[in-house]
Amino acid sequence: MDKTLLPILWVFLVLFFFFAPALVSAHVGVPTQLVPCGSTKAPADHPCQVCDLYTLAHNIIDLLLWGIATPLLVVALLAAGFFWLTSGGSEEKITKGRSILVSAVIGFVIAFGAWVIINTIMSTLAFKNPFDGSAWNNTGFCSQSPIK
Repeated sequence: MDKTLLPILWVFLVLFFFFAPALVSAHVGVPTQLVPCGSTKAPADHPCQVCDLYTLAHNIIDLLLWGIATPLLVVALLAAGFFWLTSGGSEEKITKGRSILVSAVIGFVIAFGAWVIINTIMSTLAFKNPFDGSAWNNTGFCSQSPIK
């Protein structure tokens, strides 16, 4: 190896390990089980109740938003960036990349806007004040519902 390449490689490795991102558990988990009751994973003393419908709806919404919509947004942003970067000055490719970018962002805003509306409605149906400052998806439906 060249004598100048070794120190550069060493500095690069030290800086890489110094500035490497730390692993965190900051993601919203996609539910592994949509139906919260009546399966082999649920306890035997937990039959399906009315409050489990709310949990099922919540799990489906989480799956659609965090498991499908967010990865689709990332793919669309990558495609838009690819078209934009490889345009080579072609106005047609720049327009196509910009169109993909705008469509992806608008779709994502619509999806999460619908989430806000649906969560507010579901919080209200779960006998909770949706404007009390607590997390929208933490309603305590099963513990507060008069119907079990």
